[in-house]
Amino acid sequence: MFSRNHAMAAAMLALAVAGCGMPPQRETPPPPTSASSSPPPSSATPTGSGSPAQDVGPALAEARSTLTEDFKLEVVGLNRVKGKHLVVQLRLSNTGKKDLPWTGELGDHTRPLGQIRWASGIGVLDAAAHTWLLPYRPDGSPCLCSDQERDDLPYAIPPGESITVYAVVPAPSGNPATATVVTPVAPPMPDVPISDEPRPATSPTPTPSTSCPSSGGS
Repeated sequence: MFSRNHAMAAAMLALAVAGCGMPPQRETPPPPTSASSSPPPSSATPTGSGSPAQDVGPALAEARSTLTEDFKLEVVGLNRVKGKHLVVQLRLSNTGKKDLPWTGELGDHTRPLGQIRWASGIGVLDAAAHTWLLPYRPDGSPCLCSDQERDDLPYAIPPGESITVYAVVPAPSGNPATATVVTPVAPPMPDVPISDEPRPATSPTPTPSTSCPSSGGS
């Protein structure tokens, strides 16, 4: 099932991000330590997909949920695209003995997204601009990120298993070599190296466009 879903995901991502890529307008930044302080953007419905953890590389950074001890998060991809966008990929692992729901913890609760099913809380800090960058909001979508229902991801991660989710955010200003990856569930992961190398075929590839509204995240 992974191989079939992976192929479908790649096709959906290519179509999804082709119409989105305009970096959001940066407003007065909130304190970078609290996702709840971000002003709520308008709602919509995303385009993209998660991918199985077996298809990504080694961890670039790791953190544990402050709410659920058995919830491990690993950054497995941080790729800059055309100097304007950043593709963040996280591997979510259940190291415990019970099924672990993930959407409620990883979702951004600062903006009205409707159902709790998006990997919408993934973001990065723009140190130069003192800004917190959240995923883009494409036209008709609340988040350019993984969607549990659309991408056929499990609602709960089984014990000992992992899934991989993604989010596409604006690239931090100043072309930095590293960035701090932030989620609402775990401590920030600082100094994660940013790669300008091509990503796996299953990663989204944003294309510059004027059809994407601001993502909020600032």
